[in-house]
Amino acid sequence: MANYYAYARSNYFRVKDLSAFEALCRKWDLEKIAKEDGRVGFLVNSECGLNTSYHYDPETGEDVEANFEQELASHLAPGEVAVFMQIGWEKLRYLTGWAWAVNHEGKLVTCDIAEIYELAQELNPKGEISHCEY
Repeated sequence: MANYYAYARSNYFRVKDLSAFEALCRKWDLEKIAKEDGRVGFLVNSECGLNTSYHYDPETGEDVEANFEQELASHLAPGEVAVFMQIGWEKLRYLTGWAWAVNHEGKLVTCDIAEIYELAQELNPKGEISHCEY
């Protein structure tokens, strides 16, 4: 059985309260990154990437349902947009990649690298297009 590995990070954005953002990073085991102009972002410390639907709660020892995107949105300064990208692979047999962006109001947009197959099919409507997999 092959292991899945992922890399992930955000862009840089302004937050309302730096201490609160740092607490969010600790909660989700993220590494805060910062620019000299006061913008911040994060790197994902786990080699499995970031699952934004749950996080580990050390008090209970269990995974707890959550919504990272909305939690992050609540920290964004007005007018800011956080962008997140994650890429991953399993022995190069399966490649994954996805991204999302959320604004300070909690509006979310997402995309997935696999959407290329739909776009590619438009280039060859009558033909079959194989997938980039093992």
